[in-house]
Amino acid sequence: MVSENFKNFIEELKIQDVLFLPIQIEKDKKKINSFILKFSKSKDCIDYDKSDLVEIQGLIRKINSLKLRNDFNEMFFQCQGLKLRIIINDIMKSKIENSDLKKLKFNPLP
Repeated sequence: MVSENFKNFIEELKIQDVLFLPIQIEKDKKKINSFILKFSKSKDCIDYDKSDLVEIQGLIRKINSLKLRNDFNEMFFQCQGLKLRIIINDIMKSKIENSDLKKLKFNPLP
């Protein structure tokens, strides 16, 4: 779930394959407009020869190390087989850190 500020930030960067589904939540009797972020496509971006992964039925279940293909250069995406995780590159991380967005947590890939 993301804020309208985050949605606007992503839209300004013209990142493709991202959908925002509007939802409304109630917190302390106040209605808050938010969005569920969803990718319309996941990216075939993993260098399997250099990665150490455990895959079961086409889904990545464990990541010991993950390396992306050298020819892949997107900033904000979802890897094929890696559901419910958003991956960003260092450029995108810097853009987020230099924005007014708050409460985002980054976890480095192994």
